[in-house]
Amino acid sequence: MNSEHTQSPCETLSHMIQGYKNSQLVYLAAKLGVADLLAAGPKSADEIVISTGTNAQALCRIMNGFVWCGLVIQREDKLFELTSLGECLRSDASDSLKDEALFTGEILGPAWSAIHNTVKTGITGFDHFFGMGIFQYLTEHPEIGESFNKVMVKCTAAMSESVLAVYDFSPYREVVDVGGGFGALLTSILKKHPGIHGVLFDISSVIQGAKDRLEKEGLLNRCTIVAGDFFNSVPQGGDLYILKSIIHDWDEADCLRILKNCHKAMGTRGKILLVEWIMPEIVDNATNGVNLDLTMLMVSGGQERTEREYRALFDSAGFQLNRIIPTPSGKSLLEGIPKT
Repeated sequence: MNSEHTQSPCETLSHMIQGYKNSQLVYLAAKLGVADLLAAGPKSADEIVISTGTNAQALCRIMNGFVWCGLVIQREDKLFELTSLGECLRSDASDSLKDEALFTGEILGPAWSAIHNTVKTGITGFDHFFGMGIFQYLTEHPEIGESFNKVMVKCTAAMSESVLAVYDFSPYREVVDVGGGFGALLTSILKKHPGIHGVLFDISSVIQGAKDRLEKEGLLNRCTIVAGDFFNSVPQGGDLYILKSIIHDWDEADCLRILKNCHKAMGTRGKILLVEWIMPEIVDNATNGVNLDLTMLMVSGGQERTEREYRALFDSAGFQLNRIIPTPSGKSLLEGIPKT
């Protein structure tokens, strides 16, 4: 007789309902730096209390929670030791998820808690909860802004290889990375194509991090770093303008402002290249991009778009959507040229 238990639909749904507990415990472990504290070896709850400046009784119970969700184990000598799962929260781990846990706990969690208000009013959960837009908040709170930028660098670095695998950048002389963050994608392009000069364009609070990264990669002499606001203008003279995961952050009016500024800056000879998810006209529970689309709804007010919606957006901004190139990452490249 098969002794394996198959979960009923209600049991599966119950696990989904209770999922917030794991998320909050992982966030708290990242916030307290528990993985870094235990990196050198097991510690007692009292030692962790002293290091974290927490309430002793509450911390002991929380440590039990960390055991329950698999981040640590409690040995027979009552010392707590990291598991392989907990190791992923170490700051120095090559595949560290600490910044993702911090950003999720401090930004995404509160934003999603306002989901009922969002569906009633259309106002993003983030704006409702924090009283300001996400990018203003990240500028005013540089510590969590740093975590956000690190998460974006990690995501972009993982995606860069798939972009370079399907798109030939060699014909271009000057590539402008609009809203390029710390320059992860532009770094990959410049490394592969020594003849290209790069322009990294982003807000002033991001510029120093971008400069540090490009200098570390030995590319600062091949890249101009410009601070500014893409709603006002973008650097002129590029023959390719890349916007990776930028357009999905904004509503139609803001998207048109960004795209029209790119159109104006490149004149008639340039091209624009978006790196975005493309939503199908009909979704199912395996549709890539739904998760991100809901995040845009709750956090920035943007959205993932269908091919038809992108064609309309390009047309309104004065571009012709020239071709769509799928990448191994699941995202697509949307190449546009100025309409004649």
